[in-house]
Order: sequence, then structure tokens, then C-alpha cells
Amino acid sequence: MSSVIVEDDKFPDIVVQFILDYMMTDDMIPDNDNWSAVVKKMEGAGMKTILLQYYLNTNAIEKSKYKDIKKIFHGGSRKETINIVDQIPNVAKTKPKGISKIIKRVLKLIKSHRERHYGMPLNEETIDQIIDKVLKESTYTQNRSE
Repeated sequence: MSSVIVEDDKFPDIVVQFILDYMMTDDMIPDNDNWSAVVKKMEGAGMKTILLQYYLNTNAIEKSKYKDIKKIFHGGSRKETINIVDQIPNVAKTKPKGISKIIKRVLKLIKSHRERHYGMPLNEETIDQIIDKVLKESTYTQNRSE
């Protein structure tokens, strides 16, 4: 299960990628004739070229966010979530002491995970889960102390 957090001003990037992806692969959303008709009108009006230009100018980070969640639309995993937020909290605004605690906690968990798994390297997904867990714990702790 993965979760993608999208700032409200970056949401159009996801929408453009979704529409363009649908234009390229017709079978994304089965049994929705109204949507298919709208997309065909958009294609007939030359929107595919405009969307492709927009996509090529989109930031690579936003492209990767769509790639992380696109299996939702292709009938893949239903455990994916998209959170649209007004503003992503800036970790840099927290006290430096808090950041160092977060980093130490993440490194400690990574080290303990390697020791439990006989020195096997961690995959990216596991590291992301560890970081998300520590950030959620630190956010919860900061909110309780305020």
C-alpha cells in the first residue's frame, strides 16, 4: 500500500497525466460511456497535443507521483490512496533539535532492521515505510506537546 500526498497546486499535473494516460490506453475505466465521449471530444479538438506538451514540461517528481498511483486507474490495487492537501508541512520549520531526533530514529530503525534480517539490504519501500512511520510519530508527538 502506498500513499501519495499532492499539494493542491500540483493536482492539475496528476489530472493532465490521467487524461493523457486514458487517451493512450482506452481500457482504463470500463463501462463509462460519458467519460469516453468527453475524452473523444477532447481528442477531436486537439487536446492530446496540448496535454502532451504540458506533460513534457511537468516536473519529474509529479510524474513519479502519478506513476505510483496509476495502477488504481488500471484496475490494479485498490489499497492506494491519494491525499490532496492545502499545503505540505515544511519539516525545515521544525526545530533543528527535532530534525536531528527524527534522523537518529530513522537510522536506528534501519540499523535494527538490517540486524534482524542478517545484514540484508533494505529495499526502497521498506525505507519509505520506516521514514513515514517516524514522521507520523514525530508529528503526533509535536501536536500533543503544543
